[in-house]
Amino acid sequence: VLFNQLNEKMNKLNENGKRFLILHGTPGIGKSTLALQYARYFKEINPNQHIVLWIKAENEESFLESFKDIFKDIDLNKTDYNKEICDQINLLAKDNTSFLIIYDNVE
Repeated sequence: VLFNQLNEKMNKLNENGKRFLILHGTPGIGKSTLALQYARYFKEINPNQHIVLWIKAENEESFLESFKDIFKDIDLNKTDYNKEICDQINLLAKDNTSFLIIYDNVE
C-alpha cells in the first residue's frame, strides 16, 4: 500500500515538473526500506537510462564517503569532492538520463 502511494506521488511530481520528495517520520518505521523498494522499481523501469544514487547522510563524513564510493564506481579519482559532486549532478541533470538520489538518514 505504501509503495503504491509513493509511486503515485512520484508520478504526480514528474507530471508537474517537481523534482523532489521527502519521506520523513519516526526512526525505524521503514522509510529506508520503502525508499529501497522504490529505487529497485525505478531502476527496473528502464535499466539503461535510470540511475540510482544512494547517499548515506548521517553526517558529513558518511555523505562524502558515499560520493567517493560512487566516484570509484565510475572511475573518477578526484580530491575536490564538494566541487565534483555538484559538477556530476549537473551533468546528470543536463543529460536525458533519469536519476534518483536518495539521501538516507538525514537529520
